[in-house]
Amino acid sequence: MQNENPRNKDDLKGVNKPNHPTWKENLDFYFSQYCGATSIHGVQYLGERGRSIVEKLVWIVIITIVWCICIYLITQTYNKWATSPVIVTFATTETPISKIPFPAVTISPEANANPEVFNYTDVLIRKVFDLNVTDEEEQYFQILSLMCDGSSFLLDEGGIEATGNLTIQLEDLLSKADIVPDTFVDGSFGMWHGKVTEELLIKTLGSAGLSLVFNSLDYTEIFNEFDDIYSHGLEAAPKRNSWSLDEGYSEEAGRDTFPRRAFSSGMNGGFMFVGATLEDDSKYSCNAPFSGYKVALHHPCELPDWDKHFRLPLDQAVLVAIKPRMITISETLKSYKPEDRKCYLNDERKLRFFKSYTQQNCLQECLLNTIFNVCNCLPFYMLGYGDIPICGPGSLPCINNATEQYTSNGEHQKCSCLPSCTSLEYDVEISQTDCDLNLVLSLNQKLKQKNLSLDIDFTSIHFSLLTVYYKEMQFLTSERNELYGYVDFFSSTGGLLGLFIGFSATSVIEILYFLTLRLRCNIRIYGKRFWSGSPELINNYSNAK
Repeated sequence: MQNENPRNKDDLKGVNKPNHPTWKENLDFYFSQYCGATSIHGVQYLGERGRSIVEKLVWIVIITIVWCICIYLITQTYNKWATSPVIVTFATTETPISKIPFPAVTISPEANANPEVFNYTDVLIRKVFDLNVTDEEEQYFQILSLMCDGSSFLLDEGGIEATGNLTIQLEDLLSKADIVPDTFVDGSFGMWHGKVTEELLIKTLGSAGLSLVFNSLDYTEIFNEFDDIYSHGLEAAPKRNSWSLDEGYSEEAGRDTFPRRAFSSGMNGGFMFVGATLEDDSKYSCNAPFSGYKVALHHPCELPDWDKHFRLPLDQAVLVAIKPRMITISETLKSYKPEDRKCYLNDERKLRFFKSYTQQNCLQECLLNTIFNVCNCLPFYMLGYGDIPICGPGSLPCINNATEQYTSNGEHQKCSCLPSCTSLEYDVEISQTDCDLNLVLSLNQKLKQKNLSLDIDFTSIHFSLLTVYYKEMQFLTSERNELYGYVDFFSSTGGLLGLFIGFSATSVIEILYFLTLRLRCNIRIYGKRFWSGSPELINNYSNAK
């Protein structure tokens, strides 16, 4: 057997050895070039030739830890930007009170029925003891039961079931609802800026019954659809002019614009109401446990929220000092989605019943929809909205159940009633004292000079005085601003990347450069077999030839 010559094997290896580097060798040298050129911290040690594997492993661990910390902090920054992009800050300048509308004031008497026309207490007693009640008395009783706070309690305690039609016609409602004592309508008056002004108080029908309203928009400007009720003794409010919910008053708005606005703080720049109630009027109403008036302050384009009312007792003077609370929105936030900025612009969400979007109108509509879905009718204070039936006295238990369902089951949360981006609320400070009859008599003397004297026996009447005014001439507005805008987010991200790993926009360009332009130029200069462009590889294989 012939023995092979080891020298011949070496010669064969040299013959079979390629005369160009492999793809792996090119990649190794190309990666070393990138590591030596990049601005990213620590990477140069991974590609440095001649370093031991231990050193490279140590730097891999260090770089991995630093990258993880950096990514964690960037994630935290992103979550803060995504979940809380809005911050509410105080404006840099104060806002004059003349830039906002004076609050609407709705006053509803507890004595809501003239005892000479209908004695609620007498009829209630007769119904408890199953005594005769006339048809007209029954009609008045059922209508007033819709409007009285304590009607459900009195009916339950008296063992009287809610009877009557499930729905009611608007004409029947209006014909029986306007029975408030004449003293309330004819003997009460209002003053604005220290002057008695005609048509200052508007008689209207709301959820608390017939009320006098100051500075509220007309129902035709509150509701999308509205039936004619003014032929039944109710009154229309003036039309608004030179004012909008988002923009406020225009530059051309005069002093007599509507809704009205105050130009000075204090009592002389506010609204005053003098209410008159006869002794007998407060004894025979369905709100007999209470006397005086219910008062609600609200935005002119909203209905009064009687859950937030306060009382004006008989023979008492109540002073209400207002401090406005207004929140606006910056222009940069308007481009955000409502879900991100947590508020709606006025034209972003249309309501079914109300023309203007506010959070209160949205919540009110949510309750109305719940009542309609359960009872197939709307409460009487909607005054015949379109073709939807008005709930009659027989629907009272259904309305109460629907209202309880709305409050207890969290139905309002399903309606997504975000605040309006431009919102205005009124914080109040209330003080109360005894009402001096001499003050009322002096007011009457002033009225006599204007031939507006009240032909009333003051010995049998209770007076109540309400004064609503701004506490200060200016107030501090809040503004919704970006907490983290796009620029802020990328600045924070870039700062973290630069702090921990030295990564920047130039680093991205370097990566793209090594993956595209440099690679292409190397191929053109050195050929496809030496695409790494490494001088060491070129020299090694040139010498091998």
